[in-house]
Amino acid sequence: MKIYIQDIKDMSDSREILEAKPHFFMTWFIYILIAFIIVALTWSYFGEIEDYVKATGSVRPGDKISTISNVVSGRVDKVNIEEGAKVKKGDVLYTIEMNGTLIDKDEKEKQVARLEKENINLLKFKQSIQEEGMDLFNKDDIDESNYYFRFRKYLIDLKTNTEQKNMAEVKLQNQKTLLESIKKGKNLFEQNDVEQHNKYEVYVFDIEKLKSVYDQKNGTYTRQKKLYDAGVVTNIEVEDTKNQSVMAKLELDKFKNEYEMDLLAGIKQSMQSIQELSAKNPRIDTSVQIEDSLTSNITNLNSAKSELKRLEQNIKEATVTSPIDGIVNLYTEINHGDLLQSGREIATIVPNTGTENRIQLIVSNKDIANIKKGQKIKYHFTALPYREYGELAGIVTKVGTDAMADKASGVSYYTAEASVAKNELESYKGVKAQIKVGMVCEAQVVTKSKKIILWLLEKINLID
Repeated sequence: MKIYIQDIKDMSDSREILEAKPHFFMTWFIYILIAFIIVALTWSYFGEIEDYVKATGSVRPGDKISTISNVVSGRVDKVNIEEGAKVKKGDVLYTIEMNGTLIDKDEKEKQVARLEKENINLLKFKQSIQEEGMDLFNKDDIDESNYYFRFRKYLIDLKTNTEQKNMAEVKLQNQKTLLESIKKGKNLFEQNDVEQHNKYEVYVFDIEKLKSVYDQKNGTYTRQKKLYDAGVVTNIEVEDTKNQSVMAKLELDKFKNEYEMDLLAGIKQSMQSIQELSAKNPRIDTSVQIEDSLTSNITNLNSAKSELKRLEQNIKEATVTSPIDGIVNLYTEINHGDLLQSGREIATIVPNTGTENRIQLIVSNKDIANIKKGQKIKYHFTALPYREYGELAGIVTKVGTDAMADKASGVSYYTAEASVAKNELESYKGVKAQIKVGMVCEAQVVTKSKKIILWLLEKINLID
């Protein structure tokens, strides 16, 4: 290889190249490139990239939606409800026919009034007995006349029982006195007690009469025995008189024994009668009957009041009113005469108070650990395309504490709730659109963020 040395004066083209200045385009290009790099570095330093979790959301009103469910089964009477109608709290939406229930209510009110009056009369009856026969009833009052006569009957029964008991006690005492008189052989009755005094005298007379017969028969027997010893009469005649004497003695003893036995039986019967009359105290019996009637009446009264309260509640619930101000969202079309069952959902009342809406979120089980209260969230609405209307922002306000399961699929999920900054979006064309209750959206919950420059350095493995 040979080397040639040449003077620069002889190199005309190379000199022009070396002495030539750079083109102005290149200068501006370099400046622009440097500026772009500076801007990119600044943006990557101050800018952040976000990680987010996707969830499905739906717009709900700021105030709770009220569900209108039919409570009382029956046929529709009046209808004042239609889809989209604005209603105020207390407005009548529809009514249920209650003709039969109103009749039952009237009957039950009468029953309650009757039982209450019955209890008042029973308490007055009880008080009348406790106050030793004070009559507190008015026989001219139709509600009290029955108890007036019941109390009168009680007084008669009480008097009759007392008189019967007194008579039995007097009879018992007379029987005991007569028995004692017989045993002592002396009339212990007073002279002025003619009936009882004569009873003893009759007894003595009968005894004397029988004794006289015995003495006569026994005397005949004694004489016949002497005549037999003298050989005047036969042994048969003696035995005959002896038998007559013995029979007369037996008759006397029989009368005494039977009279005393009858008297003892009478004493026993009188004592039993006194015991029965004492046990059959009309005051105690009537008081027990009153207490039993009061207990039964109170039970029936409480039952009737409960039934009346139920009927009144049914009548009240037969007139269905709006619990809040709002707009009707009708589930079931109803007309006059339609039969509605209890528990059937008729409509919902969506509040229209102008308060901010809220977003109800459904978060999958695998993402719930990253969702926390206070996180930022972005919404893309299906009905309002993101490329045209953009997005809305919000904050997570509530996170569910327990999972729920979809009955159809069996998949578990969590619920959460978030705020939404505005109730409207504006497209790039300047068209405004309101966010409506029930709209579905895709929610992006920002779980964390980092500087873009750090993210780039991580991607090229310059930092961990």
